[in-house]
Order: sequence, then C-alpha cells, then structure tokens
Amino acid sequence: MKKIILLVICVLSVGYISAQSLTEYTASNNVTYHIGDTIKLGRGSAPSGDFIYCQMGDTYAVMAALGGSAGRFDQGLPRNLSGANMIIKKIKEITFKGAKLISFNVAGGNFVQYKILVEDALATGELKSNGYTSDEALSALKKAKDKLDLGLIKPEQYDSIKSTLVKFIK
Repeated sequence: MKKIILLVICVLSVGYISAQSLTEYTASNNVTYHIGDTIKLGRGSAPSGDFIYCQMGDTYAVMAALGGSAGRFDQGLPRNLSGANMIIKKIKEITFKGAKLISFNVAGGNFVQYKILVEDALATGELKSNGYTSDEALSALKKAKDKLDLGLIKPEQYDSIKSTLVKFIK
C-alpha cells in the first residue's frame, strides 16, 4: 500500500515540477555563472550552522527546502563545508508550483553532487559570489606555477588552472 501511495504522489508531482537546463545564469548579484565555474560556499544559515539552501540530493531535496512534502528538511550540507570550493556541473531552472527557481548542481572534488538554490543561498550568505578571493586565487596560481616548475604538472594543466584563476585576481 505504501508503494502505491508513493507512486501516486510521484505521478501527481510531475505536474508541479519541471526543469530546464541552462548554460549560464546571471544572478541578482550581477554575476554571470557558467557551467565549469568555481564557486565558494559561505556559512550555513541554519541555527546549527548547517546549510539550508545547499542540499545533498536531487529535486526532492529542493522541494523539502521549499517546504514541499516530497522530502525531509534534513538534507542540508554540514557546516564543515563552509569555505569549500565547488564546481558548477549543471544549471537548472526549476518550476515548482508555479514558482521559478535556479539551482546549480555542483561537485566539490568527490563523487557526490550537491544542489544549491542560488538566489536563496546568495541572500543568506550560504553562497559567496565568487569562488576565490583575489589573494586565494593568486596563492593557488603561485602553487600551480611551482608545480609546473618542478615538473609535477604539465603546461596544459597549468594553463587550465591559470585560465580559471586569473579572472579572480585583481
């Protein structure tokens, strides 16, 4: 019986949820984000310091964060991920009960992907607008140059790292 009820809920929820993939998104902070960009997590906005709008999981985690009934609200990332760099893998425009939301699917160097509700995460400080501060990017670029000079990475790898970091250096 539980399986039948769950199946009915899933079928009915299809009418409430739709998603469209995007290649870029200009957020309310006037930053244009692209697939492959590096972003940095800020601090979680839950009283415990955990994240609310940066979620583990899929669309059901997003619904839970929005107060939907398809998931639970305990899927937020733990506070120890504050300051972590994440790479945008997908940008999606989600329509949920008539509201349009933008989410990023991101990866942080492991096999797990996370979902970030962009505007809410920016508004609460869970998402910083850029992946690196100028000093952090310069430091990372110097480390990459040292690795290149020592022969630990190839020139192509260094060029890729440099092209990612140089836009953050002021």
